[in-house]
Amino acid sequence: VDPFVAQVDLSNVSGIDIATARFPAQRLHRGKAEIAQITHDAYCVALVDSGLSQGTHGGVSFTARPGDLVIIDVSKPFDLSVLDEGTKLSVIQIDKPQLARRLGEPGLVPVRASTSSGAAALLASYIAGLAQCASTLPAASAGRAASIACDLFAIAFSQRATADLGEESVHDARLATACTFIARNIAD
Repeated sequence: VDPFVAQVDLSNVSGIDIATARFPAQRLHRGKAEIAQITHDAYCVALVDSGLSQGTHGGVSFTARPGDLVIIDVSKPFDLSVLDEGTKLSVIQIDKPQLARRLGEPGLVPVRASTSSGAAALLASYIAGLAQCASTLPAASAGRAASIACDLFAIAFSQRATADLGEESVHDARLATACTFIARNIAD
């Protein structure tokens, strides 16, 4: 009855889709028919900036609150109810082949993760920063930025991520986070 008003800003950084999305309360569903139409197998990682959502994915029920990361395997059915008006997400979509060498084991990753500490907190901060600057990222830096996102995803959600990923990617992500903080607060 009321108009549906939503906004999605999408960029692609070296094969990784990065978006910010704002939308009203709604229901999102992906069943067998929708899955049959996908052209690539990927994970979507959404950082919930605002709003409350409840859903099921891969047989697991979850509630997502601001500050949570929600990981959706696009090849599996899901049902999501967005309960709040003005929900905002920062999202990256990473093709599974880009993660194949980084993930020590395949399979469903956790559906929801708290970003209060550890690698998930670092990934959330990186997603937020990358979503804000993706459209202005120099082409020369795009490949490295995409690689860091993949590395952080693997570190945060793989039980046996390969050991050689860690230090350099974590250092690069922390440096990017610090630079974003400095740029936002330079006048303060």
